[in-house]
Amino acid sequence: TNRHYPQKRLDYLLLCMKELVKTSPSLKCYITGGFTKHTRYLMKTAERYGLTGNVAFTGNLTTRELVKLYQNAHIYTFTSPEEDFGLGPIEAAACGVPSIVWDNAGPRETVIHGETGFRAPPYSVKEMATYHRRLLEDPALRDEMGEKAREYSRKKFTWEKHVDTLEGFLSKIC
Repeated sequence: TNRHYPQKRLDYLLLCMKELVKTSPSLKCYITGGFTKHTRYLMKTAERYGLTGNVAFTGNLTTRELVKLYQNAHIYTFTSPEEDFGLGPIEAAACGVPSIVWDNAGPRETVIHGETGFRAPPYSVKEMATYHRRLLEDPALRDEMGEKAREYSRKKFTWEKHVDTLEGFLSKIC
């Protein structure tokens, strides 16, 4: 949901999609965010994997368009392995969408494995694809996790919580 940079590792998302379309040929993936020099590489990779009809690069979206995309999504996938925090899983959660992330760095704080989504071992595209299949094949589980994700985001990631944390930190250093 941001600019396309190599460190975001969207190539892992494309590898995952390559596996998923074998059993779900009509599956759609929307890669949002501003185009960069790296976008051309991602588009060519999608084409090489035979994903032209399955993957759409949307470019930048308005907040309203992004929220609508989240609200219509089944799963949010976050493939950046070294992200300090990453707002995407929280934004998706606020819209009732479970996330699949690497079990590393920031997403450990934003996704509760087995409750609000899944955390795959870093770089295990096979396990990431397994979690996607599980949620795609079980709408009740997907809906339950999405609702838990919404509740979790509303409890833990509010503006008030953010300000309280910041004030607490500033009080300690001042």
